[in-house]
Amino acid sequence: MLIIGDKRVKSTPFFRVKTIEQIQKTLPNSIIVVNNLFENIDIVYFLQENELSFAIEITTLKEALFANALGAQFVIANFDLAKEVQILANEYLWDMKVLVTISKDSELEVVAKAFIDGVIYKNHIKDI
Repeated sequence: MLIIGDKRVKSTPFFRVKTIEQIQKTLPNSIIVVNNLFENIDIVYFLQENELSFAIEITTLKEALFANALGAQFVIANFDLAKEVQILANEYLWDMKVLVTISKDSELEVVAKAFIDGVIYKNHIKDI
């Protein structure tokens, strides 16, 4: 299970962007986070073209399907949606990892028992 954003585990920085210009303000080797996939598809295309690692915050199963097809490294979802997406990810052998956003350590075991790929602490995703 991946644990991203806990002080005890070294993690790659995650930066949420809303424009292509903001990508230039991120640290090298960071993960770019995009939300509203269909509204921000131009950002995703830019990330693909420049071979940058990215995550997509999703709110629907449809977004997860497209995130995988577009080459996202991660999808980030709430617990209930992540459980659904993880079933598809396992069945179709996606390379993309499914992450649940959490706030506190007590949520780790719940996510682990649901066999979801990992967690990311809310405060680890920085807005640009």
